[in-house]
Amino acid sequence: MVQRFHERTIDLSIRAAGMLGCTLSYLAVGALAQLRLPAPAAPPAIAYALAAAAFLFASVGSTLVMLGRHIFDRVAISGRWQRRPGSYSPRTGTAAAAHDDGRRVAGDSPYQAAAASWLRPATARASSTGRGRPK
Repeated sequence: MVQRFHERTIDLSIRAAGMLGCTLSYLAVGALAQLRLPAPAAPPAIAYALAAAAFLFASVGSTLVMLGRHIFDRVAISGRWQRRPGSYSPRTGTAAAAHDDGRRVAGDSPYQAAAASWLRPATARASSTGRGRPK
């Protein structure tokens, strides 16, 4: 019972934060309308800032209102979009390890080899190809 109450409290808190975001968006649009900008003149920076703030608050606020605590739910990713063994990881700078069942590994495709060569630092590329050596 306590866990259910806690989940409901979190859900309502997140939705209230979303309503606050929508309210801030409404206020930003109102302030933008109060500027009464002349048509041919270039708008001042404050107009762009208010428009960006209105868009940001409306986007985040409506998402929080609609999803509530479900914004933290895990979703299943299709096999087509999952990381394959041998694919380059920009976070670690290395290729992913091969699976035990013999699926693809790094170097199986000429496209992977070409991509891997361009993802290395420029100095490593220059020394491995023999062209474009730094002076």
